Amino acid sequence: YLHTTSQSLDAASVALNNNISVYKSSEKNLRIVGVQSGMANIYLYNTIGKQVLKASFMGSGVNDIELPELSQGVYIVKLSTLNGIFNKKIIID
Repeated sequence: YLHTTSQSLDAASVALNNNISVYKSSEKNLRIVGVQSGMANIYLYNTIGKQVLKASFMGSGVNDIELPELSQGVYIVKLSTLNGIFNKKIIID
């Protein structure tokens, strides 16, 4: 089946995905680059969907979030800003 809608792709969400980077900068640090201003919320989920981290911060271009003690594996980062929601997978080793 092909489902269509009359709404077009929002250009702001495309720009949000191109300007934000999320990566582990050290053993206990998650770095978010590209959130320039405004409040942002970050959520970290394990592969079975359990939320393991929730934090808020004020965007300043480069923000560091301290990670809790996590086991090795793949995690999903959900970053919610005033401009939209950004999702990314990261690997904790």
